[in-house]
Amino acid sequence: MKHRSLRVRLIASFVLVATGAVLLAGIASVLLIRRGEQRAALTSLGHKADNIETTLSDLRSQIATGRALQLRDALDQLRSSVRVSDARLVFLTPQGTVATLDQLRPRLSSALQAGDPDAASLIALPDGLSAGALDTAALLAGNRVTARVGNQVFVAQPLSTQIQLGLASVVVIGQEIDHDAARRAGLAFVLAGVIALVVACALAVWLAGRLTRPLSDIEQTARRLASGDLTARVAVDRRSDAELASVAGTLNRMAAELDAAHNSERAFLQAVSHDLRTPLTSIRGYAEALGDGTLDAADPAARARAAAVISTEARRLERLVRDLLDLSRLDAHEFTLRPRPTDAAAVVRESAAGFVPRAGELGITLLVDAPEPIAADVDPDRLGQIVANLLENALKYATARVNVSVSSAPGTVSLFVADDGPGIPTDEQVRVFDRLYVARNASARAIGTGLGLAIVRELTRAMGGDVRLERSDPSVTTFVATVAR
Repeated sequence: MKHRSLRVRLIASFVLVATGAVLLAGIASVLLIRRGEQRAALTSLGHKADNIETTLSDLRSQIATGRALQLRDALDQLRSSVRVSDARLVFLTPQGTVATLDQLRPRLSSALQAGDPDAASLIALPDGLSAGALDTAALLAGNRVTARVGNQVFVAQPLSTQIQLGLASVVVIGQEIDHDAARRAGLAFVLAGVIALVVACALAVWLAGRLTRPLSDIEQTARRLASGDLTARVAVDRRSDAELASVAGTLNRMAAELDAAHNSERAFLQAVSHDLRTPLTSIRGYAEALGDGTLDAADPAARARAAAVISTEARRLERLVRDLLDLSRLDAHEFTLRPRPTDAAAVVRESAAGFVPRAGELGITLLVDAPEPIAADVDPDRLGQIVANLLENALKYATARVNVSVSSAPGTVSLFVADDGPGIPTDEQVRVFDRLYVARNASARAIGTGLGLAIVRELTRAMGGDVRLERSDPSVTTFVATVAR
């Protein structure tokens, strides 16, 4: 499925919006101008209608006396005086209709015909204007009436004189609406619209580029990351929009985390391969020596030492594999906890008791301070594993003494393991719970896998607590592990 370009859609949207805005503004402006022209024409005719009575005074006297109506002369005089393009004199019947020559007989018809053979057209409504377009009731009441037909406006002004037949005389004047202003405005708007569209297109291209260019950079960076280049980053500067800068920053942070995770994974694999290779080398060497007769039956002590080394290294491999499996289960959230009512102090004492023989062999005094029962709802096996890992770490570095104690507080159980070893360098203390971290410059009795303290941290967090290095100096190093009760 082919997707449409965001850049093209943005440009098209901007141009369409600009075109619509220009058209709406132009149409609205032209309509307003045309309405203004109509109002101006009607207002002008209204002012001119104010002078009709005075201008047609002679016509009024003719109507009043019944003399022959010189309509053409009178209406020509009216057109010239008030400057209108058309003027008519019509007569309205009491029913509101326009009287014809037949209705005007016998008094006016002969006079009209005698005065002007075409005078009949001068007493008819202007072309296009019908009686229905006029408010004849208002005219009969003596009120002025306005009307518009097409491009013409009309004003009907009743005269104050009536003929004997009871017909009302009304002068209708009209003129065309001047649309020159609307035409000029239309041309101006066309020109302004073209300029506005050109500017809108340029602005749309610029804005679309400004919006889509960072997205393109983000896409390219994502593609590089997906291809394995974890050093790829999106360039972000102060001119970047806040939303796009936020997306780019998030992608950069994700890339940094992926890079760090990749480096950690590589270091992890290297360390694990080293820790696997060392015991495997020892096991293989002694196994081959036993197999090819290098260690023969004549030297039982050498054979026993070889067997002991093989057994020790096999246990070391077993412990490493167990620790790796524990960490993988913790990472996958497949590590099962089975909490039950437990005496936490008893678990600490029992777990520590298993290390007393080893401590005695090393000449280290192992002291356990957990005399009082501590009721807790915990997994005793995992709590014992925490104690074992902390003690195993302490016995590697202790000089003469390891102290273990346990205490309780509302909602938590705290385990303290302190040794009098050389301590952890200040610059390495933040890494002490990292996986595969080993203080190799320290005078440890044995180099471990570097997973024990990492497992302690994951276990304590899984049990609703945490672990921390409370103090580390040349006299004492103390680890504190807490779990929820």
